[in-house]
This record gives sequence, structure tokens and C-alpha cells, in this order.
Amino acid sequence: MSGCLPELCSSYVRRAYGREGYTENMSVKGLLEQEAFSGDIDELNEHVHDPGDPDGIVEAERDGAPRRTYAGSTRRKRRWPWLLLVIIVLAGVAYGAYWYGTQQTSKSTPKAATPAPTKSAPVTTSTTHYDSATYSLGFDYPSTWKLSDTTGKLTVTSPSTQLSGLDGKTVGRVIITVQNQQTAIPDFPANGAMASIASDMVTYKQPSEVQRAQTYLSYLGYQSPNGLDALYISGDSGYQAGQQVPMGDIVKGNPLIGITFEACGNSDCAAGTTGPLTLRASDWKSSPLSTVVTGFLESIVVH
Repeated sequence: MSGCLPELCSSYVRRAYGREGYTENMSVKGLLEQEAFSGDIDELNEHVHDPGDPDGIVEAERDGAPRRTYAGSTRRKRRWPWLLLVIIVLAGVAYGAYWYGTQQTSKSTPKAATPAPTKSAPVTTSTTHYDSATYSLGFDYPSTWKLSDTTGKLTVTSPSTQLSGLDGKTVGRVIITVQNQQTAIPDFPANGAMASIASDMVTYKQPSEVQRAQTYLSYLGYQSPNGLDALYISGDSGYQAGQQVPMGDIVKGNPLIGITFEACGNSDCAAGTTGPLTLRASDWKSSPLSTVVTGFLESIVVH
């Protein structure tokens, strides 16, 4: 375009930039330099192509004009797939290093030893019948429990087992005691105990002619309202949870039958017991021991 004829260039200027006053203020050379500086060859070609050129002079000039290509734009377009590939490779290397590090850490960190659970005797359903001449009654008790019948009291003691204490699981024993009528009960609060659970009605399976058909079983807490320290056969006296239970109501029983709990000194009670144990009252009804105790009481026959 820089070597075009004056009349040709003038025609181009008039046709492409025919706005008012424009051709008077801009020379042909200045217009061409502006077009070359902007690099907009496509726009220039559009201006050169004039459907109103009947002689084809402008079209011929356009066909002979050299066209520019921009290698920089092509190089930029070809460069981005390589950049993407490099990013993917670097991400893969970083992930591999992280995975390897976590594997080495897990191998080098020793696992804490899990303590072996304390073994407890399973609750058995096998029972043995016993008749006591001293207390004039008979009952069925679990075969794995230990029975002792003396003139002072009759006891049936469970093997060591897991019990739900106020402070969590602990090893202890359940003791069922049968005595002649008493005037006082050891450890019973002087101002009365509290019913930690509402009393239940126990129905004897084979009551004798001198025996009532039903009796109340009361659940007593001595110190904590959430604790269970003892269960007693309470005859006609039943209590709602939270109600005060005077000792005078309990000692009326003849014979006096109660259930208490002891904590063991070790896992099998070989070292003896450490004293009375308070259970969590809310856990008692769901314990298998509750079913065992209830079965023992229902089997009592008074002679």
C-alpha cells in the first residue's frame, strides 16, 4: 500500500474515511502510517474492498498488497498446552510427596495398646432350688452364685461382675440377704432413705397358704438421689421415685429380705471387697442382674 498511486490512495481515503472534514486534515501518508501502526490489516482490507469500484482499480491494489502475520500471537496460543502439562505434573509430584510423608508418619507412630476388658461372670439362667429350715422358706437361685445359711443370716452372693456405679463401670458383687425381723438396718440413714426408682409389685409364682400373693419391691438410695444402694421387700408399702422411705417401714418385713452391692478389691474379688457400692439407679432396670434378682424373689415360697 505504501507504493500506491496518488489517485488510487486518494480514492481509498475518500471512500474509507469520507466523514466530514476528515480528508482535508489527514494526508494519505499519515493515514497509511496510522493503519500500519495499529496493525489492523483486516480492517484495512475491508476498507480497500469497495463494492462501488467499477473499474476494479482499488480491488487490484488490494490483491497486490502484502499481508502481515503475527507470529507472537501464534506462539502464545501454542504455549498454553505446555504450561497446563507442567502444572499437572507439578501437582502430581506434590501429591505423591504428601502421600509418601503420611505413610512414613503412620508407620513410625506406635499404636497405643488397647487394655484388655475386665472379665465378668456371665449371667446364668440355670438355677438350683434350696429350702432353709432356719428361715422357713425355699427359693431358686442361680447355680453359679454362692449360698451361705447361718443362724445370723442367709446370703446368696453373685460372682464378681461388671456393675454400673455412679462413677462408671466397676467390678463388684450382688448380695441377697434373708434375716429374721430386725429393729435396725446397718447403713440405713437415720432420717430415712429416698426411693430412687418407683416401687415394683412382685408376684410370687407358687405362694403357700401362709404367704401373700404379691408384695412391693422398693429401690432405695441413701446419699445420692441418682444412686441405688439397696432393694428391700416392703410388703404393703410402695413408694414413688423421690419419696422419703422411713426405716420403720422396711424393718416390718419378717423375714427381712434385701439386696445390696459390694465393690471388689480386684477383678475377681480374690482380694475381698472394699465396702458398699452405690449403683446408678437409671441403669438398674436394663441390667441382666435385675432380671436375675426378680426371678429369685418370685420363686420364694414361705413354709
